[in-house]
Amino acid sequence: MTFDIPNVTTLRNKCLSTVAENFRNFKSKLTSRYIFGHLKHKSPCSAYKSIDEETWRLFKESRMSEEWQAIRSKAQGTSAHNKNPHLLSRGGYRKLEEKILKQKTDATPPSQGGSPPQPPSPPSRHEK
Repeated sequence: MTFDIPNVTTLRNKCLSTVAENFRNFKSKLTSRYIFGHLKHKSPCSAYKSIDEETWRLFKESRMSEEWQAIRSKAQGTSAHNKNPHLLSRGGYRKLEEKILKQKTDATPPSQGGSPPQPPSPPSRHEK
């Protein structure tokens, strides 16, 4: 199967980037469901017509290799240390609040007259 992508560099790069991301997600889904997950005793060949038995066997062997297992273990260890699993990277909202408070503190001029400066207000939150 081939596609004709116009020879516009930005469009071509974006298109290929999206295809690569979707392919990585697809491989991740196959791995988490059919190799280590609840469907590990089944083959995805019946669900996905584009995967034949030989391709599946090679993919499964690659995911069971020691090299890939080491990469997987390292990624799981990194993921386990994530105390705030939100969409705001590793720090989550806690790190965002710290960053905003630091910016407010740095932007506040020092107080005159010896009284301690007022602490900055916390960031406002979206509440339902």
